[in-house]
Amino acid sequence: VFVYMSGHGGDQFLKFQDTNEITSEDFSFLLDQMGLTKRYAKLWLMVDTCQSESLFGSIMAPNVIAMGSSRVGENSYAHRA
Repeated sequence: VFVYMSGHGGDQFLKFQDTNEITSEDFSFLLDQMGLTKRYAKLWLMVDTCQSESLFGSIMAPNVIAMGSSRVGENSYAHRA
């Protein structure tokens, strides 16, 4: 399973449309539950936000590969030609 998420990020959170927010703890809980109920064999999570890697620190679910477009404390900007 490939999951791509984009939005506004900060230290351990991701915002959708500036109204809804998901935290690193929410991510961890969701992936734990998905792993326990065998909703995936392998999962690749790609997050494209500022500080996106801050979301991955508490993920303990098996067979999850997580990648972010920026490190903790780092911004992720769009490129305009």
